[in-house]
Amino acid sequence: MKNTESFLKPAPGEEFLRDLRHELLKVQRPPNEVILDEVDFCQFLKISKRHAANLRSTGAITYSKAGGKIYYKLSDVLEFIEKSQIKSVDISTNIFKSKTQLYGKS
Repeated sequence: MKNTESFLKPAPGEEFLRDLRHELLKVQRPPNEVILDEVDFCQFLKISKRHAANLRSTGAITYSKAGGKIYYKLSDVLEFIEKSQIKSVDISTNIFKSKTQLYGKS
């Protein structure tokens, strides 16, 4: 009986290799073919499920719903990140502009 149980269990590294293969296949696909569930989406953005729900309710992120489960395309997530990007500002230019405005110099 014990031999049968050990035969059915995966080898110690086998589960890790299966997960690794799965992740590698996801990387090899184009972003519009990679599907994230809500847990993956929250982990990817490092946000809570409540924040994810707020993003959906405000229309900030595109999603699909099937059988009560929520899915996101990686391409939509990357597009959301692009749209949310805050451009950097050149501080030295802003300081120069504010000083010239303050002293009335051109």
